[in-house]
Amino acid sequence: MTGERPWYKSWPEGVPKHIDYPEKTLSDLLKERAKNTPRNVQFIFYDRKISFEETDRFVDHLAYSLQKMGIGRGSKVAIMLPNSPQFAFAYYAVNRVGGIIVPINPLYTATELKTILRDSGSETIFVLDTFYSTLREVKKDTSLSNIIVTNIGDYMPSVKSFLGRLLKKIPSSEEYKQDKVLEFKTIINNSGTPEPVKVDIKRDPAVFMYTGGTTGMPKAAMLTNFNLVSNCIMLEKWAGLNDQDTILGVLPWFHVYGMTAVLNLTLSIGLKAIVLPRFSTKETFEAVKKYRPTSFPGVFSMYIALLNSPLFKKYKQYFSNLRASVSGAAPFTECS
Repeated sequence: MTGERPWYKSWPEGVPKHIDYPEKTLSDLLKERAKNTPRNVQFIFYDRKISFEETDRFVDHLAYSLQKMGIGRGSKVAIMLPNSPQFAFAYYAVNRVGGIIVPINPLYTATELKTILRDSGSETIFVLDTFYSTLREVKKDTSLSNIIVTNIGDYMPSVKSFLGRLLKKIPSSEEYKQDKVLEFKTIINNSGTPEPVKVDIKRDPAVFMYTGGTTGMPKAAMLTNFNLVSNCIMLEKWAGLNDQDTILGVLPWFHVYGMTAVLNLTLSIGLKAIVLPRFSTKETFEAVKKYRPTSFPGVFSMYIALLNSPLFKKYKQYFSNLRASVSGAAPFTECS
């Protein structure tokens, strides 16, 4: 096929017709951001601001601990966490040691969780303490040898962290001791530099992204670093965003849409993300009011929930900075 493609006529101005994609890992992109714009904010999590430099440092410490545990190239590591700094640190640390990330919906039932853990062959898992009871039901039927637990309040400002802990049912220390559970905040405080790992950027799987299983059992789509990085760069060229933008990060990172359009986009563009662990109209409205995001990737049901909320009129004015919105999973209706 030669000459101009007919679909080029519909492309927005400025979108290139060809891109030379770099052969880099996600960890490479993070290191570059930490070196070039170290103090720029990458995440805002309940008023806690985390810079690219801080993320890179935390990732180095966690990657060092993972290597000490024997986790390296090809190791399968599940992440059963909501959107949070811990998710990002674990995600990029596994990538840094050459492991394979297995994102899992924290709300999965024991049966759903066991299916993915067994199919993926995950040997290690990061899990939120409030979901540990589900994992405890199935861990004996899996290949898990390392369980790393964190609390949602670990990277919140102190007052909000305290309140968050009060409102959650936390497993007892006796359960952790009995199950030989590791605590996230302990292993991430092991200062050290991980040994460099050489991976095949175009061939080695970096993520096992499981499908929703709507027509059968969930299946793992194997994504390489080249897939993930090139996908981010494509999105960067189409979105028209830059490192001065702020993105509302309410899409779940355990799903490929949120993982690419929010989490990894912070690296390819250098923008900051307002991190919300789950979607609620009240929290979303408050985040928009406080941080005035310029980009809001979501799904149709989110936008409809916001538009139909009795609070919308009160908060409508705070959406004035919004320049880009994307609907995934379903199209907008004409009336919306």
